[in-house]
Amino acid sequence: MHDADWGPAFIKVGTYLPYPVRVCLNGNEWLKQQLRKEAMPFDSLDNGFVWCADPERLQQLADSLSPADVQAFFDRWVDQLPWPLTAADRAASYRHRLSIWQLEEPYPGLHHTGVRPPLL
Repeated sequence: MHDADWGPAFIKVGTYLPYPVRVCLNGNEWLKQQLRKEAMPFDSLDNGFVWCADPERLQQLADSLSPADVQAFFDRWVDQLPWPLTAADRAASYRHRLSIWQLEEPYPGLHHTGVRPPLL
């Protein structure tokens, strides 16, 4: 799917109980979408940035990304996609809750110096 806030993303819903759900989002894609909304020029890599017209604003946006943004994405799409839980299930308080299974973070020095720090 293509989300207005997150860009390319996916939600995979299992077809068996307890209906496991996987959500895949990319914070760099979220940043690109935010920069596009602000009409901020930038050049990007597959999973990063080469250049941005306002690197300080880029950092502010990156710092503003929060779990609430992830939850908002999930809540928005739960209401739009075919879902195994019925309205009666939801009224009985059956819901999916998000938890992080995988989180990837960049090397701290990579974005500031362009050089990967040595691995110990």
